[in-house]
Amino acid sequence: MRSCFLLFAATTIIFFASAGCSSKQDESGSGEQDSRKDTTNLTRVGDKVPSFSVITTEGKQISTINTEGKVLVLNFFATWCGPCMKELPHFESEVRRQFKDKRLVAICIGREHSLEELKQFEKEKGFELPMAPEPQRNIYKKFATRYIPRNYVVGKDGRIKYQSIGYGEEEFGRMIDVIQKELLNQIQ
Repeated sequence: MRSCFLLFAATTIIFFASAGCSSKQDESGSGEQDSRKDTTNLTRVGDKVPSFSVITTEGKQISTINTEGKVLVLNFFATWCGPCMKELPHFESEVRRQFKDKRLVAICIGREHSLEELKQFEKEKGFELPMAPEPQRNIYKKFATRYIPRNYVVGKDGRIKYQSIGYGEEEFGRMIDVIQKELLNQIQ
């Protein structure tokens, strides 16, 4: 009986440690969920992106207004979230570096983080990603009720073309495919 309990406890811990993060106190979610079936989404593919505006750690404003006509890639993360920490290096190399000269705006929003925390995080990790603090979840709550990391690709028409919850290499690859398709649509 005790060994069954220990096996169940170990399996539960491994599942939650490898999944998306909900809050500092509650880690759960799924690395490769179908976001259409998830009840924590407040948006759907095809919806107009909710209006938002952030100031990056470099002092630059990024908003739905100044990204009109461009492809926007939006990431919600937290520095304490294990799956987020696995994803951000890929976001840096496969999104920001690969597409930086294209008409693409990428922003990582630090959910529940202050400006000072994100500046320190960028310095420690060496990220060059545009990051913006969001200590009160005012933007996040327009998109979802819980779980990070979350990614959104918004087309030049201002509509959500892709959204995901958690991090998995296969799902991340699907996001890259959508970004490439949307950038090709911009040329036409």
